[in-house]
Amino acid sequence: SPGPGSEPGAGSGPDAVPDDLLLREIREALRSDDPAAVATIVSSLLSVTSEWASGPAPTIEDLIAADRFDDDPFDDESFDEDGDTPAPIPLTMLLESLIGVPFAETTAALTAMEPMLIDELEAAKVRRALATRRHPMPEHVKGVRDIAVTRAGHVGDELGDGDNLVLGLHWPGTRGVTVVIYVDEAFGTRVKDVFLVPEPFDVVLDRYRELIAEQGRRPSDVTEIDLADARASLHLAISLGEAPDAQAVPADWSGPNDEPLGWPAARPFVEMLLRRMPEGGSSVLISTTFPELSAADAVAQFLSSPESAVVRGPHTREAAELIAGDAERWAGHPLRLSPLQVELALSQRLPWAPATSDALDVIEDVLPAYVRFAHARLGVPLDATMETLDAVDEWIDDFYDARTDDFDGLDDEFLSALAAAQRGDLGPLMRQSLASRVGGSAELDRLDAEPLPAEPLDLDA
Repeated sequence: SPGPGSEPGAGSGPDAVPDDLLLREIREALRSDDPAAVATIVSSLLSVTSEWASGPAPTIEDLIAADRFDDDPFDDESFDEDGDTPAPIPLTMLLESLIGVPFAETTAALTAMEPMLIDELEAAKVRRALATRRHPMPEHVKGVRDIAVTRAGHVGDELGDGDNLVLGLHWPGTRGVTVVIYVDEAFGTRVKDVFLVPEPFDVVLDRYRELIAEQGRRPSDVTEIDLADARASLHLAISLGEAPDAQAVPADWSGPNDEPLGWPAARPFVEMLLRRMPEGGSSVLISTTFPELSAADAVAQFLSSPESAVVRGPHTREAAELIAGDAERWAGHPLRLSPLQVELALSQRLPWAPATSDALDVIEDVLPAYVRFAHARLGVPLDATMETLDAVDEWIDDFYDARTDDFDGLDDEFLSALAAAQRGDLGPLMRQSLASRVGGSAELDRLDAEPLPAEPLDLDA
């Protein structure tokens, strides 16, 4: 009898599977060499339902008003090639639609979905539906229910820009799958991406060690950790990313080639793993290992350090307070200065800091000295310090360009943008910077994606 890898949509009879986008994707995932392919699609589906997606689930009245009461989740209008998805749909609607279409593809989806469900009543509904299905399923699809997290690792970054948490899975029907979860800290601590690698844990961790060695970084940046510590680290990253005061991230925050990020699409799958990991651990994220230190204490230590000797002057303290305060507010710690944080500070924040011109004038001299002090305090390797100092040289011109941009003092619009930045939304402040570069807000609004017309070349000019 035909299995899930056969051609369920090729027939022309009344029971042929409709050739729509979602079922095609599941069919291709079943045929794929990647054992995590079906689970990846299922997690993505769940992530846009009312159980996981942000915003309230639409009511029946909302669905009727939007002409979506009879929506079919297999409709290409709802799940298109561009990755557009509808507003959060009720989880019940998705489950009933899958249960009501008794094909091998939906059996595969329900099989992988059932252990990811949080609501036991919904999970029981799926189990009852699966009991009536007779489609043979690959072992790795059935094996989602019995996945166990057996080992965990941590790949840190000496500058605290991000952490990779690595989970080794025992996944029946596979020779091992490893989950790599990247926690980004450029805009506050939050999960940014998730990768399911069809390789055993040891293979993946050894590759990280090779990469670390090639980069000349510390071998201690790759460590195996307790499962409870991995769970605590991930819970912290998730909760900080969803906190009411969490920093805003750029609207175009995406992966290479503008690919969508693996979070929150992987969230239902990752949360299933977390429920199967022990509690009682402590976070190992690099940002949580920094010493407890206020910006004021950091400045006091800097001014008494040998690194400050070459820049001592009447405005050094104020400049150091600006730098330490900026790092504490935006990077999460007054000593956390990486090439990325230097770029953000010099190009988007410090030029408009509420400070005297004299203090801003000496930022170019004080910032490198403060970087050396901070990195010495944290034990950062010399090559990483040199990369950060190179970033100061690279972005200092942008700092001066922004400072000399013409705008009429701290007008209401600028003060509003600054207030938004303090709440975590950098958009209005970045717009101020762009507007000043192109001649004002009106000129910025007139810009579009059309190229400027060609002009004749005047060789006599």
